[in-house]
This record gives sequence, structure tokens and C-alpha cells, in this order.
Amino acid sequence: MNLREPTWANLIRRSISIPFYLFLTALTTILFPVFLPLAVIADRMDDHRMPITRTVVFLLYYLYCECLGLIGTVVLSTMNLAMGGVPEARYREWHSNLQWAWAGLLLGGAGKIFSMTFEVEGQDQIGDTAPLVFIRHVSVGDTLVSSVFCEKPKNFLLRYVIKSELLWDPCVDICGQRTGAAFVRRDGADPEVQAERVRRLGRSLGPNEGALIYPEGTRFTEEKRSRIIERLMQASDTGLAERAKELRYVLPPRLSGPFALLDECPNHDVLFIAHVGFDKLTTFHDLWSGALIDCRIRVAFWRVPATEIPKERHARIDWLYEEWQRVDNWVGRKLLERSESAKL
Repeated sequence: MNLREPTWANLIRRSISIPFYLFLTALTTILFPVFLPLAVIADRMDDHRMPITRTVVFLLYYLYCECLGLIGTVVLSTMNLAMGGVPEARYREWHSNLQWAWAGLLLGGAGKIFSMTFEVEGQDQIGDTAPLVFIRHVSVGDTLVSSVFCEKPKNFLLRYVIKSELLWDPCVDICGQRTGAAFVRRDGADPEVQAERVRRLGRSLGPNEGALIYPEGTRFTEEKRSRIIERLMQASDTGLAERAKELRYVLPPRLSGPFALLDECPNHDVLFIAHVGFDKLTTFHDLWSGALIDCRIRVAFWRVPATEIPKERHARIDWLYEEWQRVDNWVGRKLLERSESAKL
């Protein structure tokens, strides 16, 4: 089974995506002196928190981060050629370091621009060896959480299971492919191919390498939650449907991807990451309207040793749902605290 994307497909996509991002950066830079005063005037008339102004500034900042990331990939490629080709593991490590820097710049800049604060629980649970990471997914923002608060502090090398649509982001495309990420489709097409991509990622992990997957498979919305429960009911899987109904703030976990990693990496612990704050950001309009301004991002970690993870399928399903219920309970508590705090 050939899982690698043809070279010509990479070249065609990048011949479109890279010039587009460079053009957008140049255009935004040129228009910035015009848009910024207009944004300030609009904010002064409507919202003293300056959400439009902050969004305009962040858009330019994001594009500059993207360009810096692209420059970094060129530098690393040049270094590799100049040295006559370094070992593959070393090349992956270079690009993992570049990903850490890119994510840190992006999240750090967003934090300052939108006056965000960060609160982290359970950092002592992260451990010193690279785990499998199962993380909640509600927004594009949470993709930075693991890199900034887990990977970089512990010097882990994580390979990501991420949606294929992100191949159109040049930095994610190039760094992701060079670090061995699995880009999977979410439309249900070729499910065996997508599962095999995840399995192959798990089989190829080196020393101090782990993998990250979003067990939900997509971002949480109430509509998606209802559709999944209805689908489980139609499949006569009433047991899972009833358990899924108990999850109020996260989607029921998909089994194929997480189980593929657990099968291929039986000696890896699993690190769960729950978070709240980015759930306010689901569309660009949310950003424009100031959803992230003064937002407190809360993150929690807990680690389950490999020896405590069941091998038998039904027991493993129970285990995963119990841990995902723990994620749901934590999110519910934090959202309630946020709601009560807002009333004060």
C-alpha cells in the first residue's frame, strides 16, 4: 500500500501555497498603514478593548511567523546539503526544533496581542520520556498547546496525526512531512488507508519520539456531538451511544486512530491534555469580535502508564471512555468556574 504523496503533488501544491502566503504577506504589509488607523477608529466607536485593531495586528504577525518558518526550512535544507546529508533522525530533530520555535512565537505573540493568560496544571505529570498524546480539539489554537507546554520544555519529539487540509499551510506541510507527521483525511474516504498512515507512524517512532492524536477526530460542536450519538444509535451500538451522551463538552473518541497507536506503541505511556479557553475561538468572526481578549487559557496534563492500559479491545474501549470522561469532567468544571467568575 503506497501511502506517500507523489512528489509531483507536493510540488504543485507548494507552487500555489508558498507564493500565495508570500503575496498575502506583502499585500498585508503594504495595506497595514491604511487598515490600522481604520481599525482604531472603528474600535473607538464600538469597543474600547480594540478587537479589530488587535486582529489586524495579529494577522500581520501570523504571516510574518509563517514567512520566518519558511525561511527556516530553506536554511535547514541548505545545511543538510552543505553537510552532505545528515541522518534522518537528526534531520527530523532539526525540524522539530523549528516547529517549537514557530509555535512558541505564534502562541506567545497571540498572548501579548490579545492580553491572554495561561494557567497550567499537572506539569509534573508530563514525565521525561516521550508519550502518546491524546488532546482535546476545539480550535486551531489548541494545536499550539502541546508544542509550547509539553514538547519544548521536555525536549520531546512528537509526530502529529493531523488533517490533510493543513497541507495547504506551507510551514505545517514542509515541517510536518519532514518530521514524519501523518496527514489524514476526515471525509471518510479510504478509511483503511488513513488508519494505515497512523499505524505506520506508530511503527516508525524512534528513541524519545512520541505521537500526538486528536481522539475526537474533529473540532467539538454541539451539532457534531448530536450527529455522532445518532449514528451510534443507528448502528445499534447503544452501549457506546449511552456513554457518548454522558460527554457534554467533548466529542466521543474515535477508536481506530488511538487504538492503532496503542497497538503499535505498547510501551508508550499516554499523556492526556485537557484545556479550556480556545473553545471561544471557532471562526474568524470570533477572533474579530474579541473572543480571545483577556482570555485565560487553562491546560491540564495527566499521564497513564503503559502497564495500566488494557490490551483487550472491550477493556480498552472502557478505559478510553473513562479517561475521556475525565477530560469532559475537567472541562465542565473549568467552564463553570469561568461562568461564575464572569458574573462577579
